[in-house]
Amino acid sequence: MNSSARQPKPEEEIAALPGRGDLLAAAPEASTLTLAFAGVIGGTARRAPPYKLPVAGLAEASLRRLLQRFFPALAAAQVTALLAQAAVPGNPSAPVLAAQSSGVADEFADIVALLLEEHAVADDAIVWLAHAIATACMSADHLWQDMDLPDRPVLGRLMREHFPQLAARNVRDMRWKKFLYRELCDRAAVPVCPAPSCSACSEYSHCFASDPPATTASTPAPDTLPNELP
Repeated sequence: MNSSARQPKPEEEIAALPGRGDLLAAAPEASTLTLAFAGVIGGTARRAPPYKLPVAGLAEASLRRLLQRFFPALAAAQVTALLAQAAVPGNPSAPVLAAQSSGVADEFADIVALLLEEHAVADDAIVWLAHAIATACMSADHLWQDMDLPDRPVLGRLMREHFPQLAARNVRDMRWKKFLYRELCDRAAVPVCPAPSCSACSEYSHCFASDPPATTASTPAPDTLPNELP
């Protein structure tokens, strides 16, 4: 055994990670689950620490099962690169991230817990999906963009298929990341939006995909929401 063999540099390890296209090419079908996992895992290199991971909170064994189930034709070298990235310090085998920095890890864990309480079917894939969605929520764009999905309607189908009770509460087509944060704030009874109503808020377009409804004297003011959250 050659103990002097050069170890790959961190940037080389990142470069070896498969992208979304590589993952989809290795998948037997393009279901919403497959698209979600391909987008989140394929975006590993773009995320900032501590979420520069294929799926935050999943240990190597869980990630290996995910890859075998959804991307069975993925090249061995790319599987190895993903597993190595999942093994970096800060990604424990517990189902949620350890509290590494104030607020962020708690927020991640809360999103995972919210999704797991609302799942349609008890299955490993739902646990993996909850962690994948929470991982994407830690980035700065709209959720469908952070998950690298083809468009927002695909995210809507994903949520309705796998978290139907949660999706049914999004009756006004609120943007999904905003909606998840609003659910967390409602649970914690934290009113953080200063606007008197959603339709009167200057941030409406950041929270909803459609135009604000016309307000009449007989129309009750809609609930407020955390407009400063991503």
